[in-house]
Amino acid sequence: MIRFIAGLLLAGAPALLMAGAISIVPLRVELGKARTASLTITNENVSRTFEVRVTEWSQDNGVDSYAPTDELLAVPSTFRLDQGASQVIRVTLNIKPDTTEHAYRVFLNEIVPAPEVAAGSVVTTALSVGIPAFVLPQGGRPPKGKLDVKAEKTPTGIRIVAQNGGVANLKAEEITVESSGTPLIRVTPGDYVLSDAARTWEYPLRQAAGGPLTVSIRTDRGTFSASTR
Repeated sequence: MIRFIAGLLLAGAPALLMAGAISIVPLRVELGKARTASLTITNENVSRTFEVRVTEWSQDNGVDSYAPTDELLAVPSTFRLDQGASQVIRVTLNIKPDTTEHAYRVFLNEIVPAPEVAAGSVVTTALSVGIPAFVLPQGGRPPKGKLDVKAEKTPTGIRIVAQNGGVANLKAEEITVESSGTPLIRVTPGDYVLSDAARTWEYPLRQAAGGPLTVSIRTDRGTFSASTR
């Protein structure tokens, strides 16, 4: 039986990732005044071969999309990592920063040798990791974000829509839904909302709430709230 390769996209994660004994530091790249950054990959498992691919990252109606780009360059593009070894990947900016932020993903994909995916084989160790990479707007990222939050009840729960009207991304670190001061939902999505993009979350409610609900989204650059009717 063939098991397909599973992907792991890191919308929100700690500074160190452990996935199949592979660690990556850091898990977010920022470029602008510094035109070069580095990622360090360390392998504590069996030897593996990886390819590195950079894509442009956009969001449409809350859906992440990726497209090939040469605006960021990553070197090396392929490498083999023996057990206990580390590899440094250099990410270099190939455009001039402007007034808005540009978003990318640096994908680290494991290359599975052909014999391992032959009929009857089982593949369980393949990885695909997407590291967020941002080219900061000129002047840097503003300390305070701009997020327009709207919330409405649904037959089974609540729908939350967040529109980023700022020039830089926001990371949704915690979403809280309350009824008359009583917490009903508290989640830590870790999702990014890119500049001039929107993201939607829907959550079920275990108990009916007759009155208005208050929604708070805590991000890495401020907390934003809204209420239902």
